[in-house]
Amino acid sequence: MVRPEWFVRRPMGFGVRPLTWQGWAISGVALALIAVSLIALRKSVVGNVVVVGIAIAYLGVAYTTGGAQRAPVPGGLEG
Repeated sequence: MVRPEWFVRRPMGFGVRPLTWQGWAISGVALALIAVSLIALRKSVVGNVVVVGIAIAYLGVAYTTGGAQRAPVPGGLEG
């Protein structure tokens, strides 16, 4: 089975970026969940734990769906 490639690693530095509409949709959902949890659970330890959990889940999905591969560096420079 072919794994979907919804995300790609940044060419330099740490992180991933969406590559397809599915990646953008997952990013939007994660951002919305973080915003809602910060508003609903403000000044709460539980809120912080929820936000960290959402971020870890997002990175897990991103790296599972193609984020383990690096994007090509613009101009072909590798460094």
